[in-house]
Amino acid sequence: MFTTNQSAVAAKSGSAERPSFRVATALGAKALPAPSDWLQEWNGRVVSTAVAVGALVLSEQHGGQLGDITQPADIDSAYQGDLSELIVSSMHWLARRQRNDGGWTSHAPELNYPSDLMTSMIVRAAFQLTGAPAAYAELGTRMDNFIKKQGGVEKLKLQLGPLHSGTLLARGASALAEVVDWRQLPSIPIESANFETTNSRVEFWTGREPVLPAIVALGLASFHLNKPVNPITYWRRSRAASRAIDWLNQTQLDDGSFSRSVPVTGMVLMSLASIGQTKHPIVRRGVEYLFAEVRGDGSWPDAS
Repeated sequence: MFTTNQSAVAAKSGSAERPSFRVATALGAKALPAPSDWLQEWNGRVVSTAVAVGALVLSEQHGGQLGDITQPADIDSAYQGDLSELIVSSMHWLARRQRNDGGWTSHAPELNYPSDLMTSMIVRAAFQLTGAPAAYAELGTRMDNFIKKQGGVEKLKLQLGPLHSGTLLARGASALAEVVDWRQLPSIPIESANFETTNSRVEFWTGREPVLPAIVALGLASFHLNKPVNPITYWRRSRAASRAIDWLNQTQLDDGSFSRSVPVTGMVLMSLASIGQTKHPIVRRGVEYLFAEVRGDGSWPDAS
């Protein structure tokens, strides 16, 4: 049996020991591919900024207003103005980093790395959510052409694997931004990762520790926005949903982050906001974390 994010859970103040998200290890279970370049891209500034923008936009769209609903109207209006200004600044930052081929990479420009398909798909989701392609017509065309030329989702599935965390996160961000239909996202079996019970589908959850909160939250969004047709699967997944939210609440650190990572935290917020959980303390604390971490140029730092 392995325990996910034990150190993160224990890091919360006054918490020496907390319930953990447990998955039983089965004999012969195969681990997912070891973290490689995809994780470097995921942890970079470009993905961090794109996911943070997506989280703030979805939290505002689905929650009406992010500020405390008891605030005076003039304070709330000022907040909305600050948020809009931040998002515009962040989208400018991303636009300036589009490569000549139309894609993006999280590696520093001077390293001359090629554009990355996963990164570019996540950036596309941010542009879709903000409506920014209308202001960057050439950028949008070049972006779409790059992703199409690279083979899109099908190529990413071949590069990383159809159930690889990088593939799920890129496709999940695309679904959250309504670039693709939720039915195109593989089923994320949150019911097979119960807190205390053993399960026979452990292979799905093996090796996801660096981004596990994001995958769990994405599974919650997938369940609510693309409900299983099988009644038994629906029943099992609905029972697991509340336990998964409890686990996310217990795993979130005191600073509002998950794993002290902007992209992991942002994906959790995007997923919960998409199902109307914008008033949940997880989202409120996460939004505060994102505002605390943003840089003066509208970008967010990498997770390394």
